[in-house]
Amino acid sequence: MDYMKLLKVIAKGLPLFYQNLEIDFFADGRVYQEEKHELNHLFGNLYLNKTLSFTGINASGKTQILNTLSLVMYLIQAKSINSVYTGLLLRDNSNVLNLELGKTVTFTIFFYSDLGKKQIHKLETEIKWDIDQYNQEKKYFITNERFYSKDVTGIRSKKQIFEFEGCTYEDRNTDNKFISLSKDVSMLNAYLNANLLQPVYYREQLSYTNINVMSNLTEDIPKQFLEFLDPSIDFLKFERVQQNESLKILLKFKKSEKVLEMDSPIDLHKILSSGTIKGCGILLNAYRTIQMGGYLIIDELENHFNREIISTLISLFLDKDINKNGGTLIYSTHYVELLDYIDRNDSIYIVRKENGISIEKLSNTNKRRDNNKSYLFTNALLKKTAPSYSATNELKKVFKAQW
Repeated sequence: MDYMKLLKVIAKGLPLFYQNLEIDFFADGRVYQEEKHELNHLFGNLYLNKTLSFTGINASGKTQILNTLSLVMYLIQAKSINSVYTGLLLRDNSNVLNLELGKTVTFTIFFYSDLGKKQIHKLETEIKWDIDQYNQEKKYFITNERFYSKDVTGIRSKKQIFEFEGCTYEDRNTDNKFISLSKDVSMLNAYLNANLLQPVYYREQLSYTNINVMSNLTEDIPKQFLEFLDPSIDFLKFERVQQNESLKILLKFKKSEKVLEMDSPIDLHKILSSGTIKGCGILLNAYRTIQMGGYLIIDELENHFNREIISTLISLFLDKDINKNGGTLIYSTHYVELLDYIDRNDSIYIVRKENGISIEKLSNTNKRRDNNKSYLFTNALLKKTAPSYSATNELKKVFKAQW
């Protein structure tokens, strides 16, 4: 595994959350020999999950969690976090963390790298939502940042991974080599430019959840993808028009000799189903993520898809013969029946909203793997995972009252 791997993310100070947000990628429970192929082997007896799912009732905070993880991904890629969120198509909120003006959030990010030597890293980044004195725009600013590293030698347990007492660190505000950095770019930029770290590959489909605009518009859709999503399609191609750098879309159905030409992906909505359009984008992103050993985040995975398509997508990430570089799928879902296909309870997070958003690994609540997970959710045996009985009753009364 030669790629950067996230181990844990802690966010302190997020206003919508009841307590600190803490997400880790570890397989906490016992790992049996027959299931090791579904996990990423870190070192020793430590393994990481290849999928993470977040499930809960409507408005429980699942999208907010994925937005937060998305910002973390761009942070460790050393991208300008303001440019990412103000520039993304259809992003309606550049303050994705929902911070009040002048307030801060602190991220503690643990990750593994194997570029020459195996190391564990800890990045502490304080981000402030404030007014840019240059143009009076509201933006994110990195106000404090420290970076720690240590070799994996001697680490025997998960607990030891997160112990950095006595380790040396570099400080963004005291080391002159970071003085020229933009105030919204992580100090990891210096390490990436010096090839001391390998950049993480990341793709997301958050903005496209409800408006199915294809997220990859530069390459032809493989025939196998089309056959899986809509067998009536012969080909779907994208050609760049050199004169004005515009994009021409070519679509042909098997039972027609005519090739349809379009100038915009929006035009595809008039011809193809939402599921086919969204599916093409997701499969392309999944293909690249698996190839690069990266991360793919999808909000409301079940939207416009049937059960077979969803379960197949998840199985691609769990298949050792396909996902050889350890790509990771992170998604939210309302479709609790989908969880019955997932063996490991430590890869499922329950999202609740009571005095703020909170999350908990299913493995903390349900130790047995053979339990019917969808039954636990739909019958509200797991607290606050389904609408309450009284809320359901009151809803029925409103409908009955019209008669």
